[in-house]
Amino acid sequence: MLDLKRLRFLREVAERGTISAAADALAYTPSAISQQITILEEEMKTPLLERQGRNVVLTPAGKVLVAHSQDVFDAVERATTAVSEAAGEVAGRVVVGTLQSVMATLLPETIRTMSIDHPRVDLHMVELGHNDATRELRLGALDVAVDQSYSHVTNRAHGGLTKHKVLEEPLYLVVPKGSPIKKLTDAADWPWVAPPLETCDCGRALRNICRGAGFDPDVRFETDDFGVTLELISSINAVSILPALTLTRLSPSLRLIPISGVKRRIVALTRPAGQHRPAVAAFITHLLRAAKELIPADTAA
Repeated sequence: MLDLKRLRFLREVAERGTISAAADALAYTPSAISQQITILEEEMKTPLLERQGRNVVLTPAGKVLVAHSQDVFDAVERATTAVSEAAGEVAGRVVVGTLQSVMATLLPETIRTMSIDHPRVDLHMVELGHNDATRELRLGALDVAVDQSYSHVTNRAHGGLTKHKVLEEPLYLVVPKGSPIKKLTDAADWPWVAPPLETCDCGRALRNICRGAGFDPDVRFETDDFGVTLELISSINAVSILPALTLTRLSPSLRLIPISGVKRRIVALTRPAGQHRPAVAAFITHLLRAAKELIPADTAA
């Protein structure tokens, strides 16, 4: 019978490109991963991996096995979810990957109310970027990924996952308080702070907004840390565009200018097979409740 642990190891190696990267993600030694995959190859009676430079790639047989692995893991997750529902108990470990701004604003209240209503749920939180969160959710390392999308940027990373809308929030042009800027186009010639393009949708969204207003922003400083962004705007007379959740503790040295027509949507993502597990469903319910308390009713889900 196919060993699920070994199958998971193979899928991790295929996704991450090297045995060392898979070992780091799973907290095993590379030799342990290699040994288990060798046993899997013996069971399958065919090679599943082959070396290509410093990386490893799937053989044709390995590709077939990994392609079917998601169905296997989905079936196992559906079975465990059904058992949890039948037991009627909200308990167990829930691992959540989330954005920095959500961790700082929505999660403290979510954790507080979960601990009161469902003390047997063991919550674990980790701050992850957009691409990392969706990847780890698909690989089974997370139960929930709290992610973002922008109204004018196509987000393909969420395909095949179940989306639970948490809230929609406005975006603001953030400028030094004493600056003469009154609208977005006034900031065309100013130095900009922006997330790197490869980091997440934030960087693409900022640049698209500016181009829609008729200019390319002069990005002098790239960071995806919102706190650093606000400090740079204040200290070096730069500007940026940020969503509302990142502005809950705004310095009096800064000023906000609303940007119409664009919003950031926060979503909680789950695998379809695991969304009804009682502990996962309870977390999402409490997250939505926290969002409604923080954001006006017309923008929360």
